[in-house]
Amino acid sequence: VMLLPFAARLAAFLGRHFSSPEEALGTPRHLDRNILATPDLALNACILELGHLGELTRQLCGQALHPDEADKKGSMAQHQAVNDLALSVGDFVMRLQRSSLPGPVAVTLPRSLECMQYFLNAAELAEDVGSKAPQLKALKDASLRQAQTGFVREIETLIGVADTTSPYLSREALDQHLDGVKAHYDQQKEDLLERALEISLSVRSVSDLLEHNSSAKRMAGQFVKGVSTLLDLRETTGMDPAGTVTQAEDMAA
Repeated sequence: VMLLPFAARLAAFLGRHFSSPEEALGTPRHLDRNILATPDLALNACILELGHLGELTRQLCGQALHPDEADKKGSMAQHQAVNDLALSVGDFVMRLQRSSLPGPVAVTLPRSLECMQYFLNAAELAEDVGSKAPQLKALKDASLRQAQTGFVREIETLIGVADTTSPYLSREALDQHLDGVKAHYDQQKEDLLERALEISLSVRSVSDLLEHNSSAKRMAGQFVKGVSTLLDLRETTGMDPAGTVTQAEDMAA
């Protein structure tokens, strides 16, 4: 009874100092309410956090292409981390929006929410891709398996190129590889339908393959849009393609 009035504060204290690895995964690294009073620094912090969100999303998309049933809990934790971090970014942006913002920050800030939404969309599609992937392993036709492997590998290559921590990240490479994924998808869809008739593949199997490939293509597209928007934001604030702060560090000093 004596401790009851202090229970809420004690729980909050313990929550701040003790957390599971899963909870830590979605914890913001750069957001600090104390810098909301300095819009330029707050915008830079938001963009840095979007880079963190992008990297978590990239990992999630890669896992979705080769889901591990033994680590299903880990994939769910990764997905939850993306959602939690996106909510933190959104909350930070809305708080910053209520401030008196300089013109450049006011113009740039909405694109932060746009970038966040692209990554969230990719994460949702990744969940759908992962749910269909195990059924693809059951394909008995060698040519279909080979074709599916090639399509998945194309998306993996794109995800590897879209590394938000790489100093060599460029829109040209992103667009080139995304065009390759779209062309491969169209060809794969045509070949799949033709092959399905030849081997009398079940309607359910054909439907699962088409849904998986469509979701995988859209996942890649949404992720690339998020990364491209992030590149725009980095350029606007004077960061390099890998997200290294230049102007922000000078201002902070």
